[in-house]
Amino acid sequence: MEKFVIKGGKKLSGEVTVSGSKNATLPIICASLLSKEKTILENVPNIADIHSMIKIIESLGVKTKFKNHKLEIDPSNLKKKTLPNKLVIKMRASILMVGALISRFGEVKMAFPGGCVLGKRSVHAHTHALKELGCKIIDDTSGLHIKCGKLKGRKIILPELSVTATENAIMAAVLAEGETEIRLAAAEPHVQDLCLFLNKRGAKISGIGTNYIKIKGVKSLKGGEYKITGD
Repeated sequence: MEKFVIKGGKKLSGEVTVSGSKNATLPIICASLLSKEKTILENVPNIADIHSMIKIIESLGVKTKFKNHKLEIDPSNLKKKTLPNKLVIKMRASILMVGALISRFGEVKMAFPGGCVLGKRSVHAHTHALKELGCKIIDDTSGLHIKCGKLKGRKIILPELSVTATENAIMAAVLAEGETEIRLAAAEPHVQDLCLFLNKRGAKISGIGTNYIKIKGVKSLKGGEYKITGD
């Protein structure tokens, strides 16, 4: 059998560079679309999922520039379009576009993220949160098609501790009218980083790092710079 042989007693020394968190970067890229102003992200990992998400937002008219782990995002020409299937099916994280686009346009239409026909159960936490905020689920069997006339803050009890559903609910709630409470919210470091990013943009989120998040809706968010947390 294959095995590792480890001989202890050796002192460790040296330095390593910790990459920026992929799981924080992906929702923050999507959240940058909530503002009409330019966002500059630092410490962005140069990996395939990041490039896929960049292509998705570029397909909607967003201008980007990515070099030396710095990503510039200009959403001033963001357009309402159906998300391209060939990009959406590449990764599950493309579902994070839902919270941002429903806030900007009141409608999202996309294939199931990751390419699988996931069905109602896998997206239930997302659709449940959005329905509580006033959205109508037009389709969640052959794909995702969600509409909303006006997002209104409410008390949301998530059916599970889902990271991406929490992030979508947060993104939808920051520009909603009134106050939103999210119970059973995920509290992972990348969820916290999304909240810190949004607060720096002008959002009003409290309870960061707990399972009970409160959000006071604001009318708009500004652009600016932000450094992604380490992985």
